[in-house]
Amino acid sequence: MRALTHLVVTRDLSVGCDLFALEQRELSAALRCGPESELTGLIYDGLLTAVPMLRAESHVEEHASRMFLCALIASGLGHTRESDRFENAIAALKTNAPSFAQYFVHFAEEARAVIHTVLQAITQPNARAKAEYHLDAALLAVAEQVWPRDNFRQFLVG
Repeated sequence: MRALTHLVVTRDLSVGCDLFALEQRELSAALRCGPESELTGLIYDGLLTAVPMLRAESHVEEHASRMFLCALIASGLGHTRESDRFENAIAALKTNAPSFAQYFVHFAEEARAVIHTVLQAITQPNARAKAEYHLDAALLAVAEQVWPRDNFRQFLVG
């Protein structure tokens, strides 16, 4: 985890892709993903470093944000059976942490860089392109559900 923590700060993909290259087992399966897991915390902290406005103002907001990140990680790893969980996590994020949702979509490139770096490090080399595809699809789904269709002013004001 310490190596991943340093990697999130630098977001150096050249190092990240080789970080666990000698691992024989799939590392993404070995890392537990839950709202209180080290992996989710690592990504959450990395996002806060990249986009300080994502910081939660309450425990409920932070929990919704971490649940969303956990579902996003699962989606990025291609766990298709998690699609309902991902949709529910987006809905909970919009309801319980609307400012996180709005800033996450607004700063999607910065958020993507942090999450992409971690996913590339923990994914086997032959599955990296697939993980990137799944992450991009998941981020697009988030943007479609969070970004306003009718009233842009309401989105900005909240």
